Amino acid sequence: LLEQASVYVVMQPNFNRNWGTPGGLYETKLGKERLKLCNRFRTLRESHIGYCFSSDGMPPGPLYGLTGATQHPIKDERLTRGEALLRYTMWAHQLSGSPAGYGCLQEGSPADLIILSGNPLEEDPDGLNVLQTIIDGHCVYKANS
Repeated sequence: LLEQASVYVVMQPNFNRNWGTPGGLYETKLGKERLKLCNRFRTLRESHIGYCFSSDGMPPGPLYGLTGATQHPIKDERLTRGEALLRYTMWAHQLSGSPAGYGCLQEGSPADLIILSGNPLEEDPDGLNVLQTIIDGHCVYKANS
């Protein structure tokens, strides 16, 4: 039914990082039982419901959220790092109505990207730093060397 209605979900996996912490945001506001129904990443994927990730500004940046998606407190809801990264990139652009080619690094696509200090698919995202940010082919941020 949701697919027919063209409903998409935007989720913030960074909130999973304090999941179940006594006094944590979700547990305090929703209670322990409803907490178990939050951020059902794999369930949504298997239901073929389009969803993407955003950081919602707390804390800023998707690197923090990668851990929330890959270390979900409910093991069956965890995503791989590759799946989580796609939810921040390609899926985010697709569901936002961006033109074809956005969200993928390929010849002819807009050059909006970041350069990291390591590979988020192989290294702990919490230990990575953003070295450069490039928007529309222009460097808008470069870390001090």
